[in-house]
Amino acid sequence: MEKELAYLGKAVTNPARPFVAILGGAKVSDKIEVVENLMKIADAMLIGGGMAYTFEKAQGLPIGKSLVENDKLDLAKRLLADAKAKNFTFLLPKDHVVAPEFKADAKATVCDVSTTPEDQMGLDIGPKTIAAYAAELRRLKQLCGTGQWAF
Repeated sequence: MEKELAYLGKAVTNPARPFVAILGGAKVSDKIEVVENLMKIADAMLIGGGMAYTFEKAQGLPIGKSLVENDKLDLAKRLLADAKAKNFTFLLPKDHVVAPEFKADAKATVCDVSTTPEDQMGLDIGPKTIAAYAAELRRLKQLCGTGQWAF
């Protein structure tokens, strides 16, 4: 555990570049301090999981029945505005896998986030998002030569 804490301490005080934070999970509120603090030191942030839908709804995008924290929309708007003002790379999904419900046997399809049907919920990032995130990681690695990835 000491080694892990020492590594984590170095990663946030003097990270190798590029330092890319990849965050997901269901709730923005569980990670809001992490998002705010990582935006101060990371070179980019890639968002996935349920927390992406709060950011997407904050931008006026349709999210269907996807998870959202309506009480965090203003905070999401502020974080997006901060990222834009600082020219900070803050990537959200472009497309996603959707289904009527979160069940193993639910009929899933892929659609652009901007065309999310009202009767569908987002379940995972789609192939365009995977490609965009991979391209961003390659671009940053080429710029900096090495890398530090925070998951």
